[in-house]
Amino acid sequence: MQKIVIFPFLRMRSGHHLVAEAIAERLQGPDVEVKEVELLSTISPFAEWVTSKFYLNWIRHFSNGYSRFYHRHIAGRSSNARSKGWTSHYFQQQMLRIIRTEQPDVIICTHAFPSYLLNQLKERNLCDIPVINAYTDLFVSRVWGKTHIEYHLLPNREARRELHEHHAVPEERLFVTGIPVHPAISGGSIIRSTQSRKQILVAGGNGGLGQLETLLTQIEQCAEADFHVLCGNNQTLYKRLATRRHPHIHPLAYIDSRDEMNQLYERMDAIVTKPGGVTVSEAFEKRVPLFIQHVLPGQEEINRTYLMEKGLAFSFNQTDSLADVIRRTLENPDVMHAWQQAVMQYQNDRVMADQRFFAERIAGCLQDRRQKANG
Repeated sequence: MQKIVIFPFLRMRSGHHLVAEAIAERLQGPDVEVKEVELLSTISPFAEWVTSKFYLNWIRHFSNGYSRFYHRHIAGRSSNARSKGWTSHYFQQQMLRIIRTEQPDVIICTHAFPSYLLNQLKERNLCDIPVINAYTDLFVSRVWGKTHIEYHLLPNREARRELHEHHAVPEERLFVTGIPVHPAISGGSIIRSTQSRKQILVAGGNGGLGQLETLLTQIEQCAEADFHVLCGNNQTLYKRLATRRHPHIHPLAYIDSRDEMNQLYERMDAIVTKPGGVTVSEAFEKRVPLFIQHVLPGQEEINRTYLMEKGLAFSFNQTDSLADVIRRTLENPDVMHAWQQAVMQYQNDRVMADQRFFAERIAGCLQDRRQKANG
């Protein structure tokens, strides 16, 4: 039995975990164990809890400050120079301890911080286990390990160009796969429903973050369409919508099943959401138009810029009537054709991860480890 360990970061539900689950679903087999290991809670559950609370409160109450910090210290280009700080050294030692305990044959990172630590360990010749980065946003931040990572599952060709041209990562290590989605999310049609009432999914209310009040007011005033609101674990939002009983607003509690999410996507004509990487990738897979009403500071701001520049999503603001937005986009054949072309171009840039990467590269990594163990 061989073992693959996937490293997300923090225990709160996020795109890092969804990508980890999508990859695990593709790789799990009779001779392969796939295990998720959250770095910080493994070191200290209390430290993980404090970090999660701090992060959420920082975004909620000091969003402008977080945005400036992210763009200055996390986004953008770096040389991945070796860190000599005591915090980096401490976490590197903890990562080594986890590796010795888990004894994986392959490591996959769905968050930048574990990737950064592993890159440093490899630079110091302290880790010879193959490491794969699976990116969860539409760009590569400066924190990700780059130069010593064996393979990179990249969101788009711009990210591939960044790693090759500015970090000298060999082309044979770079694969444009798109952001991995669960295999249950598949089979989207480029032709949407011709039903008279548009069915629109509203996502992004799970954590209570974002400017929901303005959006909910706009939804209440747009009786021309049916809105299905994903409330996730936000019980306050769910009860509020259920109590008001608007005939065209349908609150949905947390949906854990990816098969159920796939069926929901099948019925939708559009998604109103924040530009999280996994949601965006799932919408592309299902060929459902995206509307961006609000973004969280940091990576979602960069994701939105990419989507807008490529014509992959639509935006609207507080002064827009949703009825007008629907008419000028979903009911406009020229606009829909241009969007369809943009999505097909984005999808055509990919190398299908399940067909080429997982079948060849990870199997090759496992075979190399098996031979080393036997030889």
